[in-house]
Amino acid sequence: MPNVSAGALTFLALVLGLKVLVRKARGLTPISEDNEDNDEQGFGQKEAVNTVALLIGAGIYVGLLSTAGFVVSSALGLAACLWLGRVRNWWLVAALSIGLPLALAQILWWSLTIQVPAFRLLG
Repeated sequence: MPNVSAGALTFLALVLGLKVLVRKARGLTPISEDNEDNDEQGFGQKEAVNTVALLIGAGIYVGLLSTAGFVVSSALGLAACLWLGRVRNWWLVAALSIGLPLALAQILWWSLTIQVPAFRLLG
């Protein structure tokens, strides 16, 4: 399943990146949409950088998932997401990034008897 999600994310990011490059090569502005506030929304360079960063982060997560296991890789991933989301309360970051993966692993085991990937560096 991690390979499928990583592949889907890679494919979608490549399609989106190609679309942005084609629009830039033709000299077109980002695709605009009108919302309720009449703000022009589009996909520009900032969004392209964020998409590439997300793609790299997903690759790192999948690599850690196979070596460090679900709990460790998810804890690091959640901590990174919270930090990038400007959450600076260390107690909150620690509680969420450690508590959520541990709780999810236990819930999946108790309800569906699904064993998430374990920590493999020592084994």
